[in-house]
Amino acid sequence: MISVQEVPFDQIKHLSQMDTGYAGFSKRKSPEIWFVAKEDKKIIGCSCLLLLSKKKVRLSNDFVLKEHRRKGVLKQMVSEREKWALEKKFECIDVRAWEVDYCKFGYSLKKRYLKGAWYEKNL
Repeated sequence: MISVQEVPFDQIKHLSQMDTGYAGFSKRKSPEIWFVAKEDKKIIGCSCLLLLSKKKVRLSNDFVLKEHRRKGVLKQMVSEREKWALEKKFECIDVRAWEVDYCKFGYSLKKRYLKGAWYEKNL
């Protein structure tokens, strides 16, 4: 069973040593909340929420280990971050994605770029 929970950055920073594709794992100036996906106590992915304002957050740095992709891990990480944002009274969540179509998670397409797109969802 896969679980997703909030963690300090120090618990996932070792993932920066791996080939993470577009996901980056470094501390930023914007306030951020990190989440880890685990299966049988083993880290299989991580993700972040950037706190953009009192009303808006951004999904960021979604990463799932290759052998665990296409098992619904990303969907579960998106759902858990949305729940976290709702509990904290945020009103809007967005994401700028390179490869994933977030419309399948209930997000609206805001803008398409040469590489990727910007999606948004009201909570």
